[in-house]
Amino acid sequence: MDAGWIDRTLMQRLLPRLRRATASAERPGLGHIELDDALVRVRDLGRGPSTIVFTPDPPNVIEHYDRLFELLSPAHRVICLEIPGFGLSVPKKGFSFSFESQVRIAAKILDRLEAAPCVVAFSCVAGQMALRLAADRPELVSHIILIQTPSWPEQIAWYNRVDPQGRLGTPVLGQLILAVGKRRVARGWYDICTPDTATAARFDTVAQAAFDQGAGYSLASAFQKLVSEPAPKFSDLEKPSMVLWGLKDRTHRRTDKRSSLTHLPHAAYREFEGTGHFPELERPEEFCKALAEFLEGSP
Repeated sequence: MDAGWIDRTLMQRLLPRLRRATASAERPGLGHIELDDALVRVRDLGRGPSTIVFTPDPPNVIEHYDRLFELLSPAHRVICLEIPGFGLSVPKKGFSFSFESQVRIAAKILDRLEAAPCVVAFSCVAGQMALRLAADRPELVSHIILIQTPSWPEQIAWYNRVDPQGRLGTPVLGQLILAVGKRRVARGWYDICTPDTATAARFDTVAQAAFDQGAGYSLASAFQKLVSEPAPKFSDLEKPSMVLWGLKDRTHRRTDKRSSLTHLPHAAYREFEGTGHFPELERPEEFCKALAEFLEGSP
């Protein structure tokens, strides 16, 4: 049963307002791109020798990336796109929350922005999207950075740990839990995946402000596709790659972190002590230093 229609219906009420929205003076480069199957929120800022592309790991939103834009955009082009169903990216009628649909959306946005070739720095399940994007559209991707991303089997094992009773994975029930309780679920998620209460509160404040604006958190629809569809196929990639892990993420204590290297056998591997699920956001200066070293040492 596909209950994604619930999240699509709830979020489509935002379309008229978002289409009328004017450019943000507070955050230059922030706006929406209209596609056939989604209205995608994107921030695109800066110029430089490299284009760095991020996608927020929900319930994070583009606003969580303010410091990275500040640090990187003077020397690089920086793009951040919210996946439909999350943040203020709206899935339209007929949109599927499947893995393949999300990959296609990312490719469409990069094509529309003429961003190729770019460095894709994707996190968690979106890291799997980066692998598939690089395999399907190699001309789009110059470098791969996987953040808090294990192999696919380890990703499924992680899902089973974070939703042990399968409530979010149950069609309709999962959507209703998030529809009425997304603020509580987001707050609880930050509590267990970040290293301390101050970090959790800082991330939650930004997420709750986004929810005030109508931001979506279609986690149930995404989880249900994740566990019900066949595992995507990946191929070994030779592109310059780096794998990053924050070691204070309690949700990944039992994850085989080096399983990330399954399809990136030559990737650099780095661990960030003292950071949780979002090392690039928790320690942006340290991340930018690692990124600069990676790019300087890669063809």
